[in-house]
Amino acid sequence: MKKNKTEFRLEICDLKYTPENESIIFIKGWFHHNNYDVIVKQKNRKIVYGRFPATESKYDLCLYFGEEVTENTYGFEGKITIPKKIKEFDIYVAYEDKEILEYKIRNNKVYNISQRIKKICKMMGKAIKFFWKEYHFLVPPAMLKKYFLEFKSRLSNINSENTKCYNQEIVEEYEHWINTYENNKNRKVKLDNVSFLVLGKEKVSLPTEKVYYLDSNVDDILKKINTSYVCFLTDDCVLNSNFNYYIKKAIKDEKDFIYSDSDLIIDNIRQKPLFKPDWSPDTLLGANYIGDLFVVKTDIAKKYLNNEMKINIYNYILNLSYNSDTVEHIPHVLYHNKNRIVNQNENYDIVKNFKKGINITKNADKETLTITYKLTSQPLVSIIIPTKDNPDVLDVCLKSIYEKSTYKNYEIIVIDNNSCAPKTFDLFERYKKKYKNFSVVKLSVPFNYSYLNNVAVKEHSKGEYVVLLNNDTEVITPDWLELMLGYAMQEHIGVVGVKLLFPDNTLQHAGLIIGKGGVAGHAHYGEERYAISDQWELRIPYDVGGNTAACIMVSKEKYLKVKGLEEKLSVAFNDVDFNLKMLKEGYNNIYLPNVELYHYESKTRGLDTTPEKQKRFMQEWEYMITNWKKQLKNDPYYNSNFSKYVDYKLDATKEGFENE
Repeated sequence: MKKNKTEFRLEICDLKYTPENESIIFIKGWFHHNNYDVIVKQKNRKIVYGRFPATESKYDLCLYFGEEVTENTYGFEGKITIPKKIKEFDIYVAYEDKEILEYKIRNNKVYNISQRIKKICKMMGKAIKFFWKEYHFLVPPAMLKKYFLEFKSRLSNINSENTKCYNQEIVEEYEHWINTYENNKNRKVKLDNVSFLVLGKEKVSLPTEKVYYLDSNVDDILKKINTSYVCFLTDDCVLNSNFNYYIKKAIKDEKDFIYSDSDLIIDNIRQKPLFKPDWSPDTLLGANYIGDLFVVKTDIAKKYLNNEMKINIYNYILNLSYNSDTVEHIPHVLYHNKNRIVNQNENYDIVKNFKKGINITKNADKETLTITYKLTSQPLVSIIIPTKDNPDVLDVCLKSIYEKSTYKNYEIIVIDNNSCAPKTFDLFERYKKKYKNFSVVKLSVPFNYSYLNNVAVKEHSKGEYVVLLNNDTEVITPDWLELMLGYAMQEHIGVVGVKLLFPDNTLQHAGLIIGKGGVAGHAHYGEERYAISDQWELRIPYDVGGNTAACIMVSKEKYLKVKGLEEKLSVAFNDVDFNLKMLKEGYNNIYLPNVELYHYESKTRGLDTTPEKQKRFMQEWEYMITNWKKQLKNDPYYNSNFSKYVDYKLDATKEGFENE
């Protein structure tokens, strides 16, 4: 076990009173042992204690402690009932003869006022840090209120029904969201042109007599089907009452392959929903995010399925979706699973047979796979680093590249933008003498990030592939270039991004959410290095709307095809614009969580405090709103049911299901 790690955390602690004047304390959290007590004290006197049973193994907790998944790493939830109304008490955690104070509950007026003042001061401090890390500059006064409200919504208690989002991981909140926003009207719509093919022997209640059960010989069954579409599903699926309505709409538009969101139904209670991205071919190789039900044109199924294939829903999804021209994602829960079991070993074999030229790693979560590409050649990579003085910062970056990188066919081009410190020029000379693949290009122009990189790529780089890299970064992953290059060399890939960490090992970048904060923002910003979400975006190479240009790789040919970075965007949003141009050209942008760098965040540029710089920012903001208005409203890789204020939580401001 690693030392100096927190071994207990209460994530939720709430106090409610019953009509009988009982006090009920609700507690939820995790613990690194399986023998512990939660003690409630008044004035240092124990009045009650609770022992909570373990509920599930916690993969993210194992990562936190750097351990394998074992049975002694538990999450728990429960409640403690006290047979009297209390207003002031302390909550302790006891284990191994230790008692640790976790919460102080005080309901008197003076204490509450002082706590509110502390909370406001703490929030203001976090807000300043947030603006600095997220936006890199002093926010113009005209937008300060908007940003503050956005930040406040992040810190708000999402358990409240009056806030802007719901936590779908909590059954009660998800149920409330369903009742509020899901319009289940049991629409009487017939699916005359769809047959159902069930994988399994259990009988499934379906809205048609055109049902076939598949346990062998898929060819013979497909020959019997005379409808234009066929719905494949496993025998543990239950259709939502809106299924016919939305599937019929997609069929009317003649989509080749159709899938939807889903959830679990256990003891008639819906829970653990999966709100999925639009068609994401790279994500699909790492996890079957599409699930256990899809609809496809019968002609496509007959063409690409045969008896030699393993009967498996994931196998069929890969072969049919990859061979469909139009893949439609319906962002509504249209079916429910009775269970959700993932066979990692079986998925490994399926992907291995389906995709050639890749390496496959089974991840520690025992569910997902990490896909890397075998390099068929060793092309030259041009690493471009704009800088201005701060030689100590640049030195850390350069040392990490030269000392840690296992890929050797690269060149480094430093763009010197108005440096004046003698130590900076000494650093340049030292690296020029030591490394033949190091060069400096001097550009004495006003700072324009887009222009600096465009000149370097177009006029000075010799590589087939280009890395745009901030000078305040430090390589962690030795084979970072190989891993990025493997994806950049794929025809369908545009921008390749990586995991960027702050020095405190929290996430600075894990892909961009397009539209967040008005234009774009970092996903999972500020979370722990090894944080794991219930979906897939932090675990596997993941298709995203974009990546920050602090560290990206792209083929030079594609860079020039989209005309590089937009020079009207000299500081802000040029990377967002670049990513959107790649999407517009039909490329996929990919985020690689298995490649890590530290990012010390804009140390050399300083704050944009002048009116001129604030005016520039507003102009760049307006450029994005004007040129990408439609795209900023819909990130195809971030489900439209999710909030643009709190990452991967359900939006409570949407209008809900359509009312056609």
